[in-house]
Amino acid sequence: MKPFLGGLIIIAAVLSTVQVVFTVWSFIAKWEDQAIYGSEASVENYQIARLYEELAKYDPVDFDSKYDLLNVRNQMRSIEDGKKEITEPEKEWK
Repeated sequence: MKPFLGGLIIIAAVLSTVQVVFTVWSFIAKWEDQAIYGSEASVENYQIARLYEELAKYDPVDFDSKYDLLNVRNQMRSIEDGKKEITEPEKEWK
């Protein structure tokens, strides 16, 4: 019984150490922040793409002003994405 218990303690210790390493790594690398930003950026980029499509499809009377505003919004998102080093393939909605 004791060898079994000793082996179980060793396995538990190894697994606990691995878990602590990954937990510390996730805090240092800010995985949660990156995941949240990635999700928000994905939604925003999708909305921008949808708005471009609607603008082209319906061709409103104030097309130029809406197009300019949409370009500014897209540029602002691109600047933020650049700060987080998000690449163009990562921006694609799949």
